[in-house]
Amino acid sequence: MAFDYVLVTPDGKPATAAALSATLYRDTWQTVLRKGPDGSFKYESTRDAKTLETKTIAASQGKGSFAFTPPSFGSYRVVLKDPASGASCQVEFYAGGSGYAPWAVENPARLEIKADKKDYASGETAKFQVRAPFAGKLLVTVEGSSIHDVLVMVGTALMASTTSCPFTTFPNTA
Repeated sequence: MAFDYVLVTPDGKPATAAALSATLYRDTWQTVLRKGPDGSFKYESTRDAKTLETKTIAASQGKGSFAFTPPSFGSYRVVLKDPASGASCQVEFYAGGSGYAPWAVENPARLEIKADKKDYASGETAKFQVRAPFAGKLLVTVEGSSIHDVLVMVGTALMASTTSCPFTTFPNTA
């Protein structure tokens, strides 16, 4: 996976650095249900980061790119840091795949569905990741003035899986 960067000063002007440090982390999450002092319960998630790789990047031109390859599906983070100034930035991403990969649960009554793109044309294959806090059954429909396509997902693979759906009709397309 390629990452592009541009160095700028706080006021937005181009900058340079002798070298930057780029680190790839794999993030897993530990989520527990805690009882608060008022007796209410709340899910609390803690990130468990594992350093996978660190690279030194020559940055004398003030912009460039570098690449990391995630070893498997899951939640990752890349941190780019200027050791001289301490300035840093990060980007989080999910490498697709199928299987259980824990993430931060904020609302256990909520299901997250992340599509690989915003819009699809009729006949395209939709790819999306389902993040469900529990195993179960999921009914996915494509709807307009009627139901156009249906997909049923079942089991523990639902908890963090990337799914492809060859829907034949997308209602909001030309």
